Amino acid sequence: TATWQAGTGTTESLVSPAKVKAAILALSPPATLNLSSTQDTTSGSEIDFTGVPSTATEINVYFIGYTNTGTSRVQFRVGGSVVTSGYYSASGSSGAESGAKTDGFVIYNDGITRQHNGIMNLVKAASGTWVESHSLTAGGAEVNGGGSATSIGNIDGIRVKATGVFQAGKISIGWR
Repeated sequence: TATWQAGTGTTESLVSPAKVKAAILALSPPATLNLSSTQDTTSGSEIDFTGVPSTATEINVYFIGYTNTGTSRVQFRVGGSVVTSGYYSASGSSGAESGAKTDGFVIYNDGITRQHNGIMNLVKAASGTWVESHSLTAGGAEVNGGGSATSIGNIDGIRVKATGVFQAGKISIGWR
């Protein structure tokens, strides 16, 4: 019957199409995480990661032994250009903080001798709106923060920018 085919009937059935579909979806693995190549952060002040599809809904930025002489910003790329406004973020460590920043997602750094290791997670919360959280270790201290970005178009990449100069480490990204 039509209610059986639509899966809307109230009579329990083990083989209705709606139940089969629900079982398949429940067993499906989450979308595959695509990984970029790792880039060294031993000189310069900017690294661009391109090739992120506009359909991505989650982006992770991985910091491995990363240091620079200032704070860091993670910024979206849209149409090949870097987005430098529309953000609201903050970051801190052991009572010290960056203060609110509007030019990118900020990561606090209180000294070039502390290597940062951890992850920044960016999640698309709605059309054009992303939220961010990060948790890293830096020498024995924790660096945590979060933020949001609005009016972001179809992204195609990520830029990691130091307000100083890169000193050591590596960065990569992953998306799904």
